[in-house]
Amino acid sequence: MSYKILSLKWRPNEFSEIIGQDHISKALSNAIELDRVAQAFIFSGPRGVGKTTAARVLAKKINNVMDLNQSIDIFEMDAASNRGIDEIRQLRENVQYAPSEGKYKIYIIDEAHMLTKEAFNALLKTLEEPPPHVIFIFATTELHKMPDTIVSRTQRYDFKRIQNDDIVSRMEYILEQEKILFDKESLAKIADKADGSMRDALSILDQMICVCNNEINIQQVSMSLGIVDDQNFMKILSLIGKRNTKDMLVVFNDIISSGVSMLNFIEGFNKFLNKCLISNAMKDDSKYNSFYNTYMNDVEFSELDLLRIAEICLNFQSSYRNLQQPRLSIESLLIKLSYIDKSIDIQNFIKKNETIVSQADSLNNSDKKEDTDIDLKEKENIVESNKDDNLDNSFNSNEKIEDKEKVSKDIISESVIYDNWDNILLSIDKANIVHSLEKIKVESISADKLILKILDKNEFMFKNLLKDLTLINESINKYFNITLDLEISYSEDKKKVDKNKKISEKNKEQEHPLFMDAMNQFEGEIVK
Repeated sequence: MSYKILSLKWRPNEFSEIIGQDHISKALSNAIELDRVAQAFIFSGPRGVGKTTAARVLAKKINNVMDLNQSIDIFEMDAASNRGIDEIRQLRENVQYAPSEGKYKIYIIDEAHMLTKEAFNALLKTLEEPPPHVIFIFATTELHKMPDTIVSRTQRYDFKRIQNDDIVSRMEYILEQEKILFDKESLAKIADKADGSMRDALSILDQMICVCNNEINIQQVSMSLGIVDDQNFMKILSLIGKRNTKDMLVVFNDIISSGVSMLNFIEGFNKFLNKCLISNAMKDDSKYNSFYNTYMNDVEFSELDLLRIAEICLNFQSSYRNLQQPRLSIESLLIKLSYIDKSIDIQNFIKKNETIVSQADSLNNSDKKEDTDIDLKEKENIVESNKDDNLDNSFNSNEKIEDKEKVSKDIISESVIYDNWDNILLSIDKANIVHSLEKIKVESISADKLILKILDKNEFMFKNLLKDLTLINESINKYFNITLDLEISYSEDKKKVDKNKKISEKNKEQEHPLFMDAMNQFEGEIVK
Protein backbone atom coordinates (compact mmCIF):
# COMPACT_ATOMS: atom_id res chain seq x y z
CA MET A 1 0.00 0.00 0.00
CA SER A 2 1.62 3.22 -1.20
CA TYR A 3 -0.62 5.67 0.67
CA LYS A 4 0.93 7.30 3.71
CA ILE A 5 -1.21 9.03 6.33
CA LEU A 6 -0.80 12.79 6.72
CA SER A 7 0.75 12.65 10.19
CA LEU A 8 3.61 10.51 8.80
CA LYS A 9 3.87 12.08 5.37
CA TRP A 10 4.16 15.58 6.76
CA ARG A 11 6.24 14.76 9.82
CA PRO A 12 8.84 17.55 10.32
CA ASN A 13 12.43 16.88 9.35
CA GLU A 14 13.78 20.22 10.54
CA PHE A 15 13.46 22.20 13.76
CA SER A 16 11.83 25.02 11.80
CA GLU A 17 9.00 22.70 10.74
CA ILE A 18 8.02 21.77 14.31
CA ILE A 19 4.79 23.68 15.02
CA GLY A 20 4.18 25.62 18.21
CA GLN A 21 7.44 24.73 20.01
CA ASP A 22 9.69 27.56 18.90
CA HIS A 23 11.28 27.94 22.33
CA ILE A 24 12.50 24.32 22.27
CA SER A 25 13.54 24.31 18.61
CA LYS A 26 15.66 27.41 19.15
CA ALA A 27 17.32 26.02 22.29
CA LEU A 28 18.23 22.70 20.66
CA SER A 29 19.51 24.39 17.49
CA ASN A 30 21.73 26.68 19.57
CA ALA A 31 23.04 23.72 21.59
CA ILE A 32 24.14 21.95 18.41
CA GLU A 33 25.64 25.11 16.94
CA LEU A 34 27.59 25.87 20.12
CA ASP A 35 28.58 22.21 20.58
CA ARG A 36 26.96 22.16 24.04
CA VAL A 37 24.72 19.13 23.64
CA ALA A 38 23.84 17.43 26.93
CA GLN A 39 24.21 13.69 27.39
CA ALA A 40 20.61 13.18 28.59
CA PHE A 41 17.31 14.94 27.77
CA ILE A 42 13.72 14.63 28.93
CA PHE A 43 10.98 15.82 26.56
CA SER A 44 7.67 16.06 28.43
CA GLY A 45 4.24 17.26 27.41
CA PRO A 46 0.78 16.22 26.11
CA ARG A 47 0.32 13.71 23.32
CA GLY A 48 0.90 14.70 19.73
CA VAL A 49 2.77 17.96 20.33
CA GLY A 50 6.12 16.94 18.79
CA LYS A 51 8.19 15.26 21.52
CA THR A 52 9.27 12.18 19.53
CA THR A 53 9.59 14.26 16.37
CA ALA A 54 11.93 16.71 18.11
CA ALA A 55 13.96 13.79 19.48
CA ARG A 56 14.37 12.36 15.98
CA VAL A 57 15.35 15.71 14.47
CA LEU A 58 17.85 16.25 17.29
CA ALA A 59 19.38 12.80 16.75
CA LYS A 60 19.71 13.38 12.99
CA LYS A 61 21.31 16.79 13.47
CA ILE A 62 23.81 15.51 16.06
CA ASN A 63 24.99 12.63 13.88
CA ASN A 64 24.50 14.54 10.63
CA VAL A 65 22.34 11.92 8.89
CA MET A 66 19.42 12.42 6.51
CA ASP A 67 17.40 9.28 7.23
CA LEU A 68 16.96 7.93 10.73
CA ASN A 69 16.30 4.42 9.47
CA GLN A 70 19.65 4.29 7.71
CA SER A 71 21.68 5.05 10.81
CA ILE A 72 22.87 2.13 12.94
CA ASP A 73 23.91 4.41 15.78
CA ILE A 74 20.42 5.76 16.57
CA PHE A 75 18.14 3.45 18.54
CA GLU A 76 14.42 3.93 19.25
CA MET A 77 12.98 2.03 22.16
CA ASP A 78 9.31 1.82 23.18
CA ALA A 79 9.34 1.65 26.96
CA ALA A 80 5.69 0.55 27.00
CA SER A 81 6.65 -2.84 25.53
CA ASN A 82 10.31 -2.97 26.67
CA ARG A 83 9.94 -1.87 30.23
CA GLY A 84 11.72 -4.59 32.20
CA ILE A 85 15.13 -4.75 33.83
CA ASP A 86 16.43 -7.27 31.25
CA GLU A 87 16.04 -4.75 28.40
CA ILE A 88 17.85 -2.07 30.40
CA ARG A 89 20.70 -4.46 31.29
CA GLN A 90 21.17 -5.20 27.61
CA LEU A 91 21.18 -1.46 26.90
CA ARG A 92 23.86 -0.92 29.57
CA GLU A 93 26.06 -3.55 27.91
CA ASN A 94 25.65 -2.00 24.44
CA VAL A 95 26.47 1.57 25.47
CA GLN A 96 30.03 0.56 26.30
CA TYR A 97 30.84 0.12 22.62
CA ALA A 98 31.76 3.08 20.43
CA PRO A 99 29.43 4.22 17.60
CA SER A 100 29.97 2.60 14.21
CA GLU A 101 29.44 5.58 11.89
CA GLY A 102 28.28 8.68 13.66
CA LYS A 103 29.76 10.78 16.41
CA TYR A 104 27.34 9.46 19.08
CA LYS A 105 25.22 6.46 19.96
CA ILE A 106 21.78 7.96 20.59
CA TYR A 107 19.01 6.18 22.47
CA ILE A 108 15.45 7.57 22.10
CA ILE A 109 13.25 6.02 24.81
CA ASP A 110 9.57 6.78 24.14
CA GLU A 111 6.90 6.60 26.88
CA ALA A 112 9.76 6.48 29.37
CA HIS A 113 7.44 6.67 32.39
CA MET A 114 6.37 3.07 31.63
CA LEU A 115 9.73 1.65 32.74
CA THR A 116 9.62 -0.35 35.97
CA LYS A 117 11.23 0.86 39.17
CA GLU A 118 13.92 -1.80 38.85
CA ALA A 119 14.67 -0.72 35.27
CA PHE A 120 15.08 2.91 36.34
CA ASN A 121 17.42 1.87 39.14
CA ALA A 122 19.51 -0.18 36.70
CA LEU A 123 19.78 2.85 34.39
CA LEU A 124 20.63 5.30 37.15
CA LYS A 125 24.40 4.71 37.28
CA THR A 126 24.75 4.89 33.50
CA LEU A 127 22.94 8.27 33.46
CA GLU A 128 25.08 9.59 36.27
CA GLU A 129 28.36 8.75 34.51
CA PRO A 130 27.52 8.05 30.85
CA PRO A 131 30.19 7.17 28.30
CA PRO A 132 31.22 10.29 26.32
CA HIS A 133 29.87 8.84 23.08
CA VAL A 134 26.28 8.17 24.36
CA ILE A 135 23.22 10.47 24.43
CA PHE A 136 19.87 9.55 25.99
CA ILE A 137 16.57 11.22 25.00
CA PHE A 138 13.52 10.35 27.11
CA ALA A 139 10.02 11.25 25.89
CA THR A 140 7.05 11.08 28.27
CA THR A 141 3.48 12.32 28.60
CA GLU A 142 3.49 11.81 32.38
CA LEU A 143 6.56 13.46 33.85
CA HIS A 144 5.28 13.03 37.43
CA LYS A 145 5.80 9.26 37.07
CA MET A 146 9.48 9.70 36.32
CA PRO A 147 11.76 9.26 39.36
CA ASP A 148 13.34 12.50 40.58
CA THR A 149 16.74 10.78 40.50
CA ILE A 150 16.35 10.35 36.73
CA VAL A 151 14.92 13.84 36.05
CA SER A 152 17.71 15.54 38.01
CA ARG A 153 20.34 13.95 35.73
CA THR A 154 18.83 15.27 32.51
CA GLN A 155 18.03 18.49 30.68
CA ARG A 156 14.27 18.93 30.81
CA TYR A 157 12.21 20.49 28.00
CA ASP A 158 8.47 21.00 28.50
CA PHE A 159 6.40 20.89 25.32
CA LYS A 160 3.15 22.89 25.39
CA ARG A 161 -0.21 22.38 23.73
CA ILE A 162 -0.23 23.84 20.24
CA GLN A 163 -2.43 26.89 19.69
CA ASN A 164 -5.47 26.40 17.46
CA ASP A 165 -4.29 29.14 15.08
CA ASP A 166 -0.98 27.32 14.55
CA ILE A 167 -2.78 24.02 13.93
CA VAL A 168 -5.12 25.67 11.41
CA SER A 169 -2.19 27.30 9.58
CA ARG A 170 -0.38 23.97 9.29
CA MET A 171 -3.51 22.20 8.00
CA GLU A 172 -4.06 24.96 5.45
CA TYR A 173 -0.52 24.50 4.16
CA ILE A 174 -0.90 20.71 3.93
CA LEU A 175 -4.29 20.88 2.16
CA GLU A 176 -2.96 23.41 -0.33
CA GLN A 177 -0.08 21.08 -1.12
CA GLU A 178 -2.48 18.14 -1.41
CA LYS A 179 -4.79 20.26 -3.63
CA ILE A 180 -7.87 19.64 -1.45
CA LEU A 181 -10.64 22.24 -1.10
CA PHE A 182 -11.59 23.42 2.38
CA ASP A 183 -13.15 26.22 4.40
CA LYS A 184 -11.49 27.80 7.44
CA GLU A 185 -14.49 27.21 9.70
CA SER A 186 -14.11 23.45 9.22
CA LEU A 187 -10.42 23.59 10.06
CA ALA A 188 -11.19 25.64 13.17
CA LYS A 189 -13.60 22.93 14.34
CA ILE A 190 -11.01 20.22 13.70
CA ALA A 191 -8.35 22.19 15.60
CA ASP A 192 -10.73 22.67 18.50
CA LYS A 193 -11.49 18.95 18.55
CA ALA A 194 -7.76 18.10 18.50
CA ASP A 195 -7.27 19.96 21.79
CA GLY A 196 -3.73 21.18 21.12
CA SER A 197 -2.45 17.98 19.46
CA MET A 198 -1.06 18.32 15.93
CA ARG A 199 -1.08 14.57 15.43
CA ASP A 200 -4.75 14.31 16.44
CA ALA A 201 -5.62 17.19 14.11
CA LEU A 202 -3.96 15.50 11.13
CA SER A 203 -5.62 12.18 11.95
CA ILE A 204 -9.04 13.87 12.01
CA LEU A 205 -8.18 15.76 8.83
CA ASP A 206 -7.32 12.48 7.10
CA GLN A 207 -10.73 11.12 8.06
CA MET A 208 -12.59 14.26 6.93
CA ILE A 209 -10.95 14.15 3.51
CA CYS A 210 -12.54 10.74 2.99
CA VAL A 211 -15.89 11.78 4.47
CA CYS A 212 -16.15 14.96 2.41
CA ASN A 213 -14.74 13.47 -0.80
CA ASN A 214 -11.79 15.86 -1.12
CA GLU A 215 -13.91 18.96 -0.41
CA ILE A 216 -14.01 19.68 3.32
CA ASN A 217 -17.10 21.63 4.49
CA ILE A 218 -18.48 22.60 7.87
CA GLN A 219 -21.73 20.64 7.59
CA GLN A 220 -20.04 17.29 7.02
CA VAL A 221 -17.35 17.99 9.61
CA SER A 222 -19.89 18.93 12.29
CA MET A 223 -22.03 15.88 11.58
CA SER A 224 -19.08 13.46 11.50
CA LEU A 225 -17.43 14.78 14.67
CA GLY A 226 -20.67 15.21 16.60
CA ILE A 227 -20.05 18.94 17.03
CA VAL A 228 -22.96 21.12 18.16
CA ASP A 229 -23.20 24.56 16.60
CA ASP A 230 -22.85 27.54 18.96
CA GLN A 231 -26.28 28.77 17.83
CA ASN A 232 -27.92 25.68 19.30
CA PHE A 233 -26.10 26.15 22.59
CA MET A 234 -27.22 29.78 22.55
CA LYS A 235 -30.84 28.64 22.11
CA ILE A 236 -30.54 26.33 25.12
CA LEU A 237 -28.91 29.02 27.28
CA SER A 238 -31.57 31.55 26.29
CA LEU A 239 -34.39 29.13 27.11
CA ILE A 240 -32.73 28.36 30.46
CA GLY A 241 -32.79 32.08 31.23
CA LYS A 242 -36.51 32.24 30.35
CA ARG A 243 -37.25 29.06 32.38
CA ASN A 244 -38.85 27.59 29.26
CA THR A 245 -38.05 23.96 30.02
CA LYS A 246 -40.43 22.56 27.39
CA ASP A 247 -38.79 24.23 24.37
CA MET A 248 -35.35 23.71 25.88
CA LEU A 249 -35.86 19.94 26.05
CA VAL A 250 -37.17 19.97 22.47
CA VAL A 251 -33.95 21.65 21.26
CA PHE A 252 -31.87 19.19 23.29
CA ASN A 253 -33.75 16.22 21.80
CA ASP A 254 -33.20 17.56 18.27
CA ILE A 255 -29.46 17.84 18.91
CA ILE A 256 -29.16 14.31 20.28
CA SER A 257 -31.35 12.92 17.48
CA SER A 258 -28.89 14.33 14.93
CA GLY A 259 -26.27 11.87 16.18
CA VAL A 260 -24.41 13.92 18.80
CA SER A 261 -23.25 11.86 21.78
CA MET A 262 -24.14 12.85 25.33
CA LEU A 263 -20.48 13.39 26.18
CA ASN A 264 -19.91 15.59 23.13
CA PHE A 265 -22.95 17.65 24.09
CA ILE A 266 -21.88 18.37 27.66
CA GLU A 267 -18.26 19.00 26.59
CA GLY A 268 -19.45 21.36 23.86
CA PHE A 269 -21.82 23.18 26.22
CA ASN A 270 -19.00 23.72 28.72
CA LYS A 271 -16.76 25.09 25.97
CA PHE A 272 -19.54 27.44 24.87
CA LEU A 273 -20.00 28.72 28.45
CA ASN A 274 -16.24 29.22 28.67
CA LYS A 275 -16.26 31.25 25.46
CA CYS A 276 -19.13 33.35 26.85
CA LEU A 277 -17.17 34.15 30.01
CA ILE A 278 -13.92 34.88 28.17
CA SER A 279 -15.55 37.02 25.46
CA ASN A 280 -17.38 39.01 28.15
CA ALA A 281 -14.10 39.70 29.92
CA MET A 282 -12.17 40.32 26.65
CA LYS A 283 -14.87 42.01 24.59
CA ASP A 284 -12.52 44.80 23.50
CA ASP A 285 -10.09 42.26 22.03
CA SER A 286 -10.61 41.75 18.31
CA LYS A 287 -10.14 37.99 18.75
CA TYR A 288 -13.27 37.74 20.94
CA ASN A 289 -15.24 40.72 19.67
CA SER A 290 -17.06 38.75 16.97
CA PHE A 291 -18.33 36.10 19.38
CA TYR A 292 -19.38 38.75 21.90
CA ASN A 293 -21.38 40.73 19.33
CA THR A 294 -23.01 37.57 17.97
CA TYR A 295 -24.11 35.91 21.19
CA MET A 296 -23.57 37.92 24.37
CA ASN A 297 -26.21 40.55 23.63
CA ASP A 298 -28.86 37.83 23.86
CA VAL A 299 -27.56 36.26 27.08
CA GLU A 300 -29.93 36.98 29.96
CA PHE A 301 -27.47 36.01 32.70
CA SER A 302 -24.94 38.18 34.46
CA GLU A 303 -21.26 37.22 34.48
CA LEU A 304 -21.65 35.85 38.02
CA ASP A 305 -24.62 33.69 37.01
CA LEU A 306 -22.73 32.37 33.97
CA LEU A 307 -19.86 31.46 36.27
CA ARG A 308 -22.23 29.54 38.58
CA ILE A 309 -23.76 27.66 35.63
CA ALA A 310 -20.32 26.84 34.21
CA GLU A 311 -19.15 25.49 37.57
CA ILE A 312 -22.22 23.24 37.89
CA CYS A 313 -21.75 21.90 34.36
CA LEU A 314 -18.02 21.26 34.83
CA ASN A 315 -18.70 19.31 38.02
CA PHE A 316 -21.31 17.33 36.13
CA GLN A 317 -18.85 16.53 33.33
CA SER A 318 -16.24 15.30 35.81
CA SER A 319 -18.71 12.72 37.13
CA TYR A 320 -20.21 11.86 33.72
CA ARG A 321 -18.41 8.53 33.21
CA ASN A 322 -19.98 7.14 36.39
CA LEU A 323 -23.56 7.91 35.33
CA GLN A 324 -25.94 5.00 34.78
CA GLN A 325 -28.41 7.01 32.63
CA PRO A 326 -26.53 9.89 30.99
CA ARG A 327 -29.47 11.28 29.00
CA LEU A 328 -31.81 11.48 31.99
CA SER A 329 -29.02 13.06 34.02
CA ILE A 330 -28.34 15.74 31.39
CA GLU A 331 -32.05 16.53 31.05
CA SER A 332 -32.32 16.87 34.83
CA LEU A 333 -29.25 19.12 34.81
CA LEU A 334 -30.77 21.45 32.20
CA ILE A 335 -34.05 21.66 34.13
CA LYS A 336 -32.14 22.37 37.33
CA LEU A 337 -30.26 25.21 35.62
CA SER A 338 -33.61 26.73 34.59
CA TYR A 339 -34.56 27.23 38.24
CA ILE A 340 -31.35 28.83 39.43
CA ASP A 341 -32.10 32.18 41.06
CA LYS A 342 -30.43 35.11 39.37
CA SER A 343 -27.95 37.12 41.43
CA ILE A 344 -28.67 40.70 42.48
CA ASP A 345 -26.25 43.60 42.60
CA ILE A 346 -26.26 44.64 46.26
CA GLN A 347 -25.76 48.32 45.39
CA ASN A 348 -28.82 48.36 43.14
CA PHE A 349 -30.81 46.53 45.79
CA ILE A 350 -29.93 49.12 48.46
CA LYS A 351 -30.81 51.99 46.13
CA LYS A 352 -34.16 50.38 45.35
CA ASN A 353 -35.01 49.98 49.02
CA GLU A 354 -34.03 53.60 49.69
CA THR A 355 -36.42 54.66 46.94
CA ILE A 356 -39.22 52.63 48.50
CA VAL A 357 -38.64 54.21 51.92
CA SER A 358 -38.53 57.73 50.49
CA GLN A 359 -41.78 57.14 48.61
CA ALA A 360 -43.42 55.86 51.76
CA ASP A 361 -42.17 58.89 53.73
CA SER A 362 -43.49 61.32 51.15
CA LEU A 363 -46.86 59.60 51.19
CA ASN A 364 -46.98 59.81 54.98
CA ASN A 365 -46.35 63.56 54.82
CA SER A 366 -49.04 64.09 52.23
CA ASP A 367 -51.53 62.14 54.34
CA LYS A 368 -51.33 64.83 57.02
CA LYS A 369 -52.46 67.54 54.60
CA GLU A 370 -55.12 65.79 52.53
CA ASP A 371 -58.25 63.72 53.04
CA THR A 372 -57.40 60.27 54.40
CA ASP A 373 -59.67 57.90 52.44
CA ILE A 374 -58.53 58.59 48.89
CA ASP A 375 -54.88 59.36 49.67
CA LEU A 376 -54.45 56.34 51.90
CA LYS A 377 -55.73 54.10 49.13
CA GLU A 378 -53.18 55.58 46.67
CA LYS A 379 -50.40 55.13 49.22
CA GLU A 380 -51.25 51.47 49.72
CA ASN A 381 -51.19 50.88 45.94
CA ILE A 382 -47.70 52.41 45.62
CA VAL A 383 -46.27 50.57 48.62
CA GLU A 384 -47.83 47.30 47.42
CA SER A 385 -46.41 47.77 43.90
CA ASN A 386 -42.95 48.53 45.20
CA LYS A 387 -43.13 45.58 47.57
CA ASP A 388 -43.88 43.25 44.65
CA ASP A 389 -40.82 44.53 42.81
CA ASN A 390 -38.70 44.17 45.91
CA LEU A 391 -39.81 40.59 46.55
CA ASP A 392 -38.72 39.59 43.04
CA ASN A 393 -35.14 40.40 43.92
CA SER A 394 -33.67 39.73 47.37
CA PHE A 395 -34.10 40.56 51.04
CA ASN A 396 -31.67 41.41 53.81
CA SER A 397 -33.00 39.84 57.00
CA ASN A 398 -30.99 42.25 59.17
CA GLU A 399 -32.40 45.34 57.49
CA LYS A 400 -34.64 47.49 59.69
CA ILE A 401 -36.93 50.17 58.30
CA GLU A 402 -38.67 51.99 61.12
CA ASP A 403 -41.67 53.29 59.21
CA LYS A 404 -42.17 50.20 57.09
CA GLU A 405 -45.82 49.53 56.29
CA LYS A 406 -47.21 46.09 57.12
CA VAL A 407 -47.67 44.11 53.90
CA SER A 408 -51.18 43.21 52.96
CA LYS A 409 -51.78 39.44 53.13
CA ASP A 410 -53.54 39.34 49.80
CA ILE A 411 -50.23 39.88 47.95
CA ILE A 412 -48.68 36.79 49.53
CA SER A 413 -49.33 33.97 47.12
CA GLU A 414 -47.70 30.62 46.45
CA SER A 415 -45.68 32.11 43.60
CA VAL A 416 -44.41 34.97 45.80
CA ILE A 417 -43.34 32.53 48.49
CA TYR A 418 -41.71 30.28 45.87
CA ASP A 419 -39.78 33.18 44.26
CA ASN A 420 -38.43 34.30 47.63
CA TRP A 421 -37.86 30.86 49.19
CA ASP A 422 -34.05 30.96 48.73
CA ASN A 423 -33.89 34.33 50.49
CA ILE A 424 -35.97 33.00 53.37
CA LEU A 425 -33.49 30.15 53.72
CA LEU A 426 -30.62 32.66 53.87
CA SER A 427 -32.22 34.29 56.92
CA ILE A 428 -32.08 30.95 58.81
CA ASP A 429 -28.70 30.20 60.41
CA LYS A 430 -29.20 26.48 61.13
CA ALA A 431 -27.79 24.42 58.26
CA ASN A 432 -29.86 21.28 58.98
CA ILE A 433 -33.09 23.30 58.75
CA VAL A 434 -32.04 24.87 55.44
CA HIS A 435 -31.18 21.45 53.98
CA SER A 436 -34.61 20.08 54.92
CA LEU A 437 -36.53 23.15 53.71
CA GLU A 438 -34.95 22.78 50.24
CA LYS A 439 -37.15 19.68 49.81
CA ILE A 440 -40.44 21.40 50.70
CA LYS A 441 -43.24 22.92 48.65
CA VAL A 442 -46.21 25.15 49.45
CA GLU A 443 -49.34 23.00 49.75
CA SER A 444 -51.83 25.80 50.46
CA ILE A 445 -52.06 29.34 51.82
CA SER A 446 -54.97 31.28 53.29
CA ALA A 447 -55.45 34.59 55.09
CA ASP A 448 -54.06 33.24 58.35
CA LYS A 449 -52.43 29.89 57.66
CA LEU A 450 -49.54 28.55 55.54
CA ILE A 451 -49.20 24.79 54.98
CA LEU A 452 -45.91 23.35 53.73
CA LYS A 453 -45.52 19.80 52.43
CA ILE A 454 -42.41 17.60 52.54
CA LEU A 455 -41.71 16.21 49.08
CA ASP A 456 -39.70 13.22 50.33
CA LYS A 457 -41.42 10.67 52.54
CA ASN A 458 -38.79 11.19 55.19
CA GLU A 459 -40.01 10.76 58.74
CA PHE A 460 -36.67 11.83 60.22
CA MET A 461 -36.76 15.12 58.27
CA PHE A 462 -40.37 15.66 59.35
CA LYS A 463 -39.52 15.28 63.06
CA ASN A 464 -36.53 17.64 62.75
CA LEU A 465 -38.66 20.33 61.14
CA LEU A 466 -41.25 20.02 63.91
CA LYS A 467 -38.57 20.78 66.48
CA ASP A 468 -37.78 24.08 64.73
CA LEU A 469 -41.30 24.92 63.60
CA THR A 470 -41.40 28.11 65.67
CA LEU A 471 -38.10 29.37 64.20
CA ILE A 472 -39.27 28.67 60.63
CA ASN A 473 -42.61 30.39 61.29
CA GLU A 474 -40.91 33.46 62.74
CA SER A 475 -38.49 33.68 59.78
CA ILE A 476 -41.34 33.59 57.22
CA ASN A 477 -43.45 36.15 59.13
CA LYS A 478 -40.45 38.44 59.61
CA TYR A 479 -39.52 38.26 55.95
CA PHE A 480 -42.98 39.26 54.65
CA ASN A 481 -43.93 41.35 57.73
CA ILE A 482 -47.13 39.37 58.21
CA THR A 483 -48.68 37.02 60.77
CA LEU A 484 -49.39 33.52 59.54
CA ASP A 485 -49.69 30.24 61.40
CA LEU A 486 -47.45 27.52 59.99
CA GLU A 487 -48.16 23.83 59.56
CA ILE A 488 -46.05 20.98 58.11
CA SER A 489 -47.67 18.27 56.01
CA TYR A 490 -45.97 14.87 55.70
CA SER A 491 -46.44 11.95 53.22
CA GLU A 492 -49.59 11.12 51.26
CA ASP A 493 -51.94 10.95 54.24
CA LYS A 494 -51.32 14.66 54.73
CA LYS A 495 -50.62 14.36 58.44
CA LYS A 496 -50.51 17.90 59.77
CA VAL A 497 -49.04 19.04 63.05
CA ASP A 498 -49.37 22.63 64.25
CA LYS A 499 -47.25 24.47 66.78
CA ASN A 500 -49.43 23.54 69.75
CA LYS A 501 -49.12 19.83 68.98
CA LYS A 502 -45.35 20.20 68.63
CA ILE A 503 -45.12 21.83 72.04
CA SER A 504 -47.24 19.14 73.66
CA GLU A 505 -45.11 16.36 72.14
CA LYS A 506 -41.94 17.99 73.43
CA ASN A 507 -43.41 18.28 76.92
CA LYS A 508 -44.10 14.55 76.96
CA GLU A 509 -40.44 13.82 76.11
CA GLN A 510 -39.04 16.10 78.78
CA GLU A 511 -38.42 13.43 81.37
CA HIS A 512 -35.35 15.10 82.87
CA PRO A 513 -34.09 18.71 82.46
CA LEU A 514 -30.41 17.76 82.09
CA PHE A 515 -31.26 15.08 79.53
CA MET A 516 -33.33 17.50 77.46
CA ASP A 517 -30.59 20.16 77.63
CA ALA A 518 -28.21 17.65 76.06
CA MET A 519 -30.82 16.73 73.44
CA ASN A 520 -31.31 20.38 72.45
CA GLN A 521 -27.56 21.09 72.43
CA PHE A 522 -26.81 18.26 69.98
CA GLU A 523 -30.14 18.45 68.09
CA GLY A 524 -30.93 14.85 68.98
CA GLU A 525 -34.18 12.94 69.21
CA ILE A 526 -35.65 10.21 71.36
CA VAL A 527 -35.78 6.86 69.59
CA LYS A 528 -38.51 4.60 70.98
